[in-house]
Amino acid sequence: MAAFSRKRPAARHAGSGKQTKKSANDPTASKKAIFVCATGAGGGRSRQMLLRQFGDLHQMSFRGTPNLTTAEREAPFLQQMAEAAQAAAKKSPSRPLWLVGHSFGARAAVHLMCRKDFRQQLPKSCKGIIAFGYPLIHPTQQRSRDAF
Repeated sequence: MAAFSRKRPAARHAGSGKQTKKSANDPTASKKAIFVCATGAGGGRSRQMLLRQFGDLHQMSFRGTPNLTTAEREAPFLQQMAEAAQAAAKKSPSRPLWLVGHSFGARAAVHLMCRKDFRQQLPKSCKGIIAFGYPLIHPTQQRSRDAF
């Protein structure tokens, strides 16, 4: 998040020391990020609200009982996230899009990026993942490298 927290300096008039606010017609104003936010199994949206000042938030909730233990069981959740990203990017396809997840949402985002079949469904504007409270390994999960 450090890269997002820097404020841009105000523009200066040539030859004067005065600072001016950016014009409403500034083309960079339309390049604010789109954040597709997926919560953990128990909620956790408050951290994601911190991103509001940097772009538009699109909250998503997973349907079903969270389970990423096998490639077959994780597929519906990865599909839901890919579809949420597609829908969020539809109105502004040139704006940068980030998948944001907390806990289960973070794991789902990482699993999605690791699977070529789902990663290819993401909009071209998807830049990566922002993960909060990412559990490195779930106690019930044993995965083989063959799944990828």
